[in-house]
Amino acid sequence: MFDCHIHIETGMENYDISISSGNIIFNSIESYEQYSSLYPNHYHSLIFDFDKDILYFKNLKKEKKIVCLKIHSRIQKIAEKDYPFLIQRLKELDENIPIIYDAFYYGEDIIYQPNLKELINLIKVFPDRKFIIAHAGGYEILKYYFHLRTFTNVGYDLSLSLQYLEDSSCRDDLKKLIKFTAKEKLFFGTDYPFASPSNQVNILNQIFNELGLAEEEKEGIFNNNWIEFLKINI
Repeated sequence: MFDCHIHIETGMENYDISISSGNIIFNSIESYEQYSSLYPNHYHSLIFDFDKDILYFKNLKKEKKIVCLKIHSRIQKIAEKDYPFLIQRLKELDENIPIIYDAFYYGEDIIYQPNLKELINLIKVFPDRKFIIAHAGGYEILKYYFHLRTFTNVGYDLSLSLQYLEDSSCRDDLKKLIKFTAKEKLFFGTDYPFASPSNQVNILNQIFNELGLAEEEKEGIFNNNWIEFLKINI
């Protein structure tokens, strides 16, 4: 089993499933510099602090220390007016590195919530770059499904939403996403420690059973799809 969305700042002691490997996401450069050496056998992804010297990210990519950059509008305080500068900085980076876009809606800072319109513009500006929708859109899963379904370079990380929305009407939306999305574009993740790994495995297996997914489709989502989608060679 491969977990495409892990945070390690509080350790892994309560991580309650067995995985072969995973993708550790760092939501700050300080966190990356402090903790990235702890799990060398995992992939690492880092928030794109686009106010920082672009050479910092170029060197990490060149040295194969990170595989993805993350955009997190709530943490980074990215409003709609900030996206042109973000695009400019991505162009300056000039590295075709995949983007993890945090799409979980939460909190009272409305202007810094994820922005589907600006995300679509990003995808169109960088059509050769892979984009992963972290948390699959949160409570807006259905919007992301309908508006992004024609993009072949977009995949969905199912982390956190599996647990957080399981007892809401959004469970049906998540089920629709899984049913009608090409299975190779779906990836198991947990967002540990913010949600239980084992609970999310159970919820996802329930949805798989309801949909009658083939064993090879389940295996891909739980294990292989993330690496194969990104065509990682590291």
